Amino acid sequence: MHTTLCLRRNAPGCSLTRVLLVGAVALLATACDDPKLNADGPQVTVGPLTPPPEPCSSTDADGNALDQPILFSSERTGPFGGGPAGLLELYAMRADGSELRPIHLGEHVHNAAWSPDGCSIAFQHDVVIIQWDISVIGRDGTGLVNLTGYENPDGDDSSATWSRDGQSIAYARVEGEDVKIWVMSNSGGQQRALLPDVPGIQDDPNWSWAKPNLLVYSGAPSGIAEEAEIFLVDLSLDPPVPVNLTQGRLFPAVEPKFSPDGTRVAFWSVSLEDPTDDPEVYVIDIEGGALQQITDNDQSDESPTWSPDGSRLLVSRGGPESALYDLWLVSVDGSGETNMTESNSGGGDGMPAWYAPPMPTDP
Repeated sequence: MHTTLCLRRNAPGCSLTRVLLVGAVALLATACDDPKLNADGPQVTVGPLTPPPEPCSSTDADGNALDQPILFSSERTGPFGGGPAGLLELYAMRADGSELRPIHLGEHVHNAAWSPDGCSIAFQHDVVIIQWDISVIGRDGTGLVNLTGYENPDGDDSSATWSRDGQSIAYARVEGEDVKIWVMSNSGGQQRALLPDVPGIQDDPNWSWAKPNLLVYSGAPSGIAEEAEIFLVDLSLDPPVPVNLTQGRLFPAVEPKFSPDGTRVAFWSVSLEDPTDDPEVYVIDIEGGALQQITDNDQSDESPTWSPDGSRLLVSRGGPESALYDLWLVSVDGSGETNMTESNSGGGDGMPAWYAPPMPTDP
């Protein structure tokens, strides 16, 4: 998700609280011109992906899932001494919210995304204060590789998502006054626009691992970020034609995430009846477009990610009662919710990613 211009420029006072309250649209409207990019895309190879130094598996010897499957960005400065207040750094924790572990400290890190094998993490980070790049790191925090670094202080790459086979990464790139979805190999080579003939803004891509040809994104054909909706595209078609899932029911609709089985998409938006309302989380069926509101409160609920069984969503919630954001676990059926990071207070927590091994694909 593109956040705000103040965070992108690393301005004083630009914290997670401000970023999540303002939302996704500010930078989209002020994206910078990028004359170095062209329709075919630069062929950039930074080097082979550096794997973690130890053998990696998405399960332990007993077949259990990753010990710390939840990634998130946090402003917390202790107990690990992670740097100055306002610096968003990458952490992991258990599914019950315990045993926090720092993954990457000392730089702004946003929108982490697990690789399908659970061995690597892609994320956007602020490499030179004014430029966001996509990098990959081992799940143990070693082997950092910048995949999209190039000499352009006004260029930004964000919102990485992996293909099911782990060979490709799609992401959003600022291009002139637009944002377009690009794709590259997992080593950073063969960078190109994914939907070059689709007009307007394309942001927040998310690849389905259960239905590998499907990708969702937040798009605004008009080029007006406030009009962004959720689009579904089948990449096996030639040419791929995006389908509008939300159909004018919510604006702006951002940060879509596929359910593990690929049948539903979670995202956040505000109400058309009251555009000044706090953001809430919604779920939409990709077949038929049935829409369900998941959260309804006087706080901002954003950045949903699914539990591996698809029954719950982990969301970032904060304001106006709390100056900080916490991660909340919310049942999709409305049966309950739990604050997962309140006991770890010390800074705002947001942009979670919950690892779930790919499910079997459709026959």
